[in-house]
Amino acid sequence: MKTLLVLLACLALPACGEDAPPPDDPRVLDMYDPAAAGELDRMVLDRMRAAGADLSKPTDVRWYLYFPTKPAAQLFMGKARVAGWKADLSEGETPESWLCQCSREAVPSLRRIAAMRKELATCAVGLKPKIDGWEAAITK
Repeated sequence: MKTLLVLLACLALPACGEDAPPPDDPRVLDMYDPAAAGELDRMVLDRMRAAGADLSKPTDVRWYLYFPTKPAAQLFMGKARVAGWKADLSEGETPESWLCQCSREAVPSLRRIAAMRKELATCAVGLKPKIDGWEAAITK
C-alpha cells in the first residue's frame, strides 16, 4: 500500500513547471510517434518479463535524451529536476550533442512509460531533443 501512495504522489507532480504546455500539445507530440513508441515499449516490457522481471514492482527507469547544445541540455535538466526526476548531463558521442540521463523509480507498464515519455517531452519543448529511449532495471 505504501508503494501505491508514493506512485500516486509522483503522478500528481507538476510537469516541468507552471509554464509547461499540456502533454497533448502538438509541440510535445512532434518529438515522437506515439504508435511506434508504444510498440517498442511493449517489446521492452516483454523482454523484461522474459528476463524474470516482476513488472508489478517499482524499478529504476532511465531515459536518454540528446540535445544539440549544452545550454539546451542544462535548461532541460533543470526543468526535469523540478518535476522530480534525477538528471545527469554528459557530453554526447559528437561535439554537437549533449546527453541527459533522467531516471525515476516506477512500476513499468505501457501506460506509465507513455506518461513518463510525455512528461519528459513536455520539459523539452523548444529545446530540439532526440528522445533516444529508455531502459529499466530487472527487479525480481
